[in-house]
This record gives sequence, C-alpha cells and structure tokens, in this order.
Amino acid sequence: MDHAWLLDFLALARSGSFSKAALHRNTTQSTLSKRIRALEQWVDAELFDRSALPIRLTDAGRAFEPGVQDVTERLVTSRNRARQAAGRIQAALAFAATHAVAFSFFPGWLQRVERDLGRFPLKLDCHRADRCFEALDDGKVELVMCHVPLRPMEGLGAARFASVLLAADDAVPVSAPDAAGRPAHPLPGRAARPTAYLSLAQGSWMGSAVRVLIAEREPAPVLDTVFESPLTEAVKSMALHGHGLAWLPRSMIGGELASGRLCLAGDADWLVPMQIRLFRSGRTMTPRAEALWNHVRAAGAGGE
Repeated sequence: MDHAWLLDFLALARSGSFSKAALHRNTTQSTLSKRIRALEQWVDAELFDRSALPIRLTDAGRAFEPGVQDVTERLVTSRNRARQAAGRIQAALAFAATHAVAFSFFPGWLQRVERDLGRFPLKLDCHRADRCFEALDDGKVELVMCHVPLRPMEGLGAARFASVLLAADDAVPVSAPDAAGRPAHPLPGRAARPTAYLSLAQGSWMGSAVRVLIAEREPAPVLDTVFESPLTEAVKSMALHGHGLAWLPRSMIGGELASGRLCLAGDADWLVPMQIRLFRSGRTMTPRAEALWNHVRAAGAGGE
C-alpha cells in the first residue's frame, strides 16, 4: 500500500471531484482514479459513492477516514523531524499567506513580532486562500495568514483550524480620480453608462464576498466587467491606471488613498468587512512555530 494513496483518498474526500482532487494532487484524473481503486482493493471495500456529484464517502469510507487522517499527519510530522535531524532541511518556519496580506500587512506584522522574539528563518509561500489551507492540511506549512470575510461565502473550511484575529480590515470600492478629483468610475453606475469593473476572480474569498454584496444590493449596481484576475496586485495596478472600479483591502491601499492616486468610489454601504487572521496547523508544530503561535495568542491583538 502506497502512502500516496492515502493522500489521494483525503483529496477526493474533501473535494468530491476526481478532477479537482487530481489537480490538487498534481496528477492526472485517470491516475488518481486507478490509485483510489487500488486503495479500495487493499481495504476490500468501496470507499466512495460515485453514483452522484459531488462524490461522497460510503459508510466504509467514513469509517476509514479518521485513521487515514491520523496516519498521514503522523507520517508528515515524523518525516519533517527526520529531515531536520539529518540536516536535509533548515528549521525555517513554513508559512503561507494570500498575496494581498503578504504584500501589505505581513512585513509590518513580522517586524513587530521580531522585536519581541528576535529574527528567525522563515519560508513564505503565497497562494489563494483555498490553496493556503490545502498546504496547511497537507503539512507543507505550519501557519497561514489571510483575509477572511465576516460572512464566509464558500464554505471556507477555515473554521476547522484554530485562529487568532490579527487585525480588522475591509474591502473598499476605489477608482482613480478624474480631473475634478471625483472617482472616474463611481458606484452605482447607470444603464446609459455602466461602470467599468475590475473583478477578483473565482476562488478569491474577498472576490466572493464582493459578489454577494453586489447581488444583494437593491437596486443593483450597473457594472461592466472589463478585467478579472485572482491577483489583488494586478487588480490594484489596473485601478491605479484608470481602467475601472475595484474593491481592494484598505490595508493595501492606504498610501494611494492618502496621496489621492485612488479615491473612494462609493459610501460606507459598499464596504465589505474583513478580518486578517492567523491560522495554525492541527498537527504538533515545530518549537519555533509553537513559540510564535503562543506569542501571538498572548499578545491578544484582537481575540479569537
């Protein structure tokens, strides 16, 4: 029995889709399907009900899942300890963060932490929020920092992990100003002149929260989506160059708002409340990660 089969099992159980699980596991759908079949032959039971979508665990699969989770967590933890003991990897703290947090909030936050704990080696990976939590699940990182909307939109899965509130933030509608200093692309737009809209793509939790806000507004804003990207920095750059209206985290654009390069394109009713939170692995973490986690909790930056 191959350890990879267990990771395939967990990926399929979480995603409910062979195509999504194969993408997460960086393999082909046919290869993943063969490995799941091999695992079922080894267990001598059908683990998944494939008769409907999303694919669901059978009773046997649900009974099998807790043990698989425990075994994979122990293997990843033991492998990392062994590699550190053998000098194969440096004892760097493995972190993941969304791009918006990594480029705006994270550097200042880390500077404050290092004043108390001293400097330490750190490896930071940047992903969409869902990919950050996949890395946390897989044991590739120990801590994740990201924006979370106060109204989770996509079954975020983040609630499975312990977290600490680091700061409040919000996504605000902004535009480059016109010659008179007013937003060149204001809300709510008009039927005769829709407002050009720069959208965060599917998979962005912030983008999902904005889409829900737009859908709930009465009357609905009149927007023309002219650009879409999963990267907040790309959307920000487009807004700065006057291409349209965008919702961006206030923590990311404070300087541009102060200098007048961007201006608010709507009132407070168009804000999307967010939080920046630090999440930890459910596994036993390295001493450095545990020390950082305990320090952040004790600091009580915002509560839990």
